[in-house]
Amino acid sequence: MLKNWRILTATLVPISASAIITVTSVSVIHGPKLKTLLLIQKLSKFQKQYKTIYDKRDKEVSALKTKYQDIDAQVKKLVTRKDEINEQLKTSPNDAALQAELEAVNKEIEKTQKEYNKFKKEHDDLFLKNVSLGLNLKRIFTPLGTTYDNIEKMRKENKMTKSLWNAAYKEVEIVRNNYEAWLLKEYKDI
Repeated sequence: MLKNWRILTATLVPISASAIITVTSVSVIHGPKLKTLLLIQKLSKFQKQYKTIYDKRDKEVSALKTKYQDIDAQVKKLVTRKDEINEQLKTSPNDAALQAELEAVNKEIEKTQKEYNKFKKEHDDLFLKNVSLGLNLKRIFTPLGTTYDNIEKMRKENKMTKSLWNAAYKEVEIVRNNYEAWLLKEYKDI
C-alpha cells in the first residue's frame, strides 16, 4: 500500500523558504529517510523560532540606537547652550539670571547624560547578545542547510540509498547535538 507523506521543512539557505518533500512508500516509515526528514523538520522549527527572536531583537536594538542618538543630540544642544551662557558670563559675571540658567542647563545635561548612558548600555548589551545569537544560529544551522541541499540534489538524481540516508541522519544528529549543547550552555542568555 502506497501513501504520500508530506513533510514541510525549511530549506535553511534562504531562511524563509520552504520545500515540500514527498515520501512515497510504507517501508520508509521506520527507515532512515523518514527519521532524517523528521529531524530536519524539527530542527528547522527550532531555527525558525530563534530566527524570529533574532529579528525581534534586531528591531529593539535599532529602536534603542535611535533613542540614544536622539538623546545624544539633546546633550549636544545643551552643551552648546552652556557654552553660550559661559561666554555671556565672561562679559557680565554677576548676572544672576545667567547663573541660574547655567545651573538649570547643567542639571538638565546631567539628567540627559544619565538617560543617554542607560539607553546606550541597554543597546550595547542587547546588540552583543543578538550578535552572539546570530553567530550561533549560523554556526549550528548552516550544516543543516548544506545537508538538506545535498539530500535534495541526490534525491532528484535518484541516488539516495539507505546508506546515504543513514549518513545524512548522522550529519543531522550532529546538528541536533550542537543545538542542544548550545541551549544548555547559553539558554539563559538568549
